[in-house]
Amino acid sequence: MTDLHQDTHSSLVLQDAIDNKGVNLLRDTLKSADANRVRFHGRLCVRQRILPEYRVPFFEMLAERCDGGLTLIAGTPGEAESTSFVTEMKVTKLVTVTNQSRLSGVFEFYWQEHLAEHLAAARPDLIVTEANPRFSDMRRLVGFARRHGCPVLGWGLGTTNFFGHGFTRLRHWRRRAMIGRFDGMLCYSELAAKQYQQIGVAAENLHVLYNSCVGRPEVAPAIDERNNAVPTIITIGRLLENKRFDVLIRAAAELKRSGIPVRVQIVGDGSDRERLERIARSSGADVYFPGELRGEELAAIGREADLFALPSLGGLAIQEAMSFGLPIITGAADGTELDLVKNNGWLLPACSPQVLADTIRQAVSDPEELRKRGHESFRIVSEDINLERMVDRFVAAANLYSVRRRAFAA
Repeated sequence: MTDLHQDTHSSLVLQDAIDNKGVNLLRDTLKSADANRVRFHGRLCVRQRILPEYRVPFFEMLAERCDGGLTLIAGTPGEAESTSFVTEMKVTKLVTVTNQSRLSGVFEFYWQEHLAEHLAAARPDLIVTEANPRFSDMRRLVGFARRHGCPVLGWGLGTTNFFGHGFTRLRHWRRRAMIGRFDGMLCYSELAAKQYQQIGVAAENLHVLYNSCVGRPEVAPAIDERNNAVPTIITIGRLLENKRFDVLIRAAAELKRSGIPVRVQIVGDGSDRERLERIARSSGADVYFPGELRGEELAAIGREADLFALPSLGGLAIQEAMSFGLPIITGAADGTELDLVKNNGWLLPACSPQVLADTIRQAVSDPEELRKRGHESFRIVSEDINLERMVDRFVAAANLYSVRRRAFAA
């Protein structure tokens, strides 16, 4: 079987020859400049708890590559959530459902009303569901798939405990039980694939998509022309306490005390903004809060910066910063940082204010090296990890299971 972890920015030749062991799948991968030749030859249905606004471009691009169309089933976020979401799409058929939940904390579980009816209306050839063990209706979804001879794939970030929840054994048991029902797993990162393999998923059923939020950039930033008198550092994300943006503020204050002034732009909004602004005022650091910016407004700030720094969670922000040609400093994010940050930046296992300050000091002390790493960031986003590549890998995996279905039905 061809390894789908390799470059799938290509046209795929599907081999339909059937023998008593199944089918010889995806035998040849032909290099092609025309990524749109990689198509899913059926009806696709994707189920998400909610549809974040940043995920819309991916699903619209994916829908254009599905011959039978894409139906996306998603609910709306709760009142306490600050995620931006949408209820209408141009190409994708979006079915907005009601999310129901019970209990709270580690015991919380949820389901979506009338899920079986929406699945029946979609008549899918393949179902992909968010691999969230809190979904109490997962058994119902998989049962529908089995009755209709439809493969079902999970899609997830791995098994990392991002928020330090307790009851590890209970959570581990619940996740293993859920993943054991799927035919395969779509993984946001190489780390996620390794984690799923550790809990029993066969390697041939793991497919890394490389999580992306921006398409292949059309215009290269003027990296070599950056010449800020005071090094400018940008970070992007929802201003939540678990993002640890206060670490960046304290690092900037430490650098100022040591005679190395830097300018920090914290782009975003959220419940932790007032606390962060208080910390910034008391620290004496040169910190600005321009609010939530998108599109060209965000790009304008990004292209003028020298460096991107992320103390904690927020892997998609890294890729967005790379599209501006920025070198990256990041602590442990969501696992995707391990795929994104190689020779284009610095990975910090422990991101304390002092460690971050020392790394920034090292970075800004060599402008030539900083520009070199910025060029590498832009190359990675242009060539290796972007929305187009993510869609290619998704479609390749979808075709794999579609052909398997036809083979074993014969």
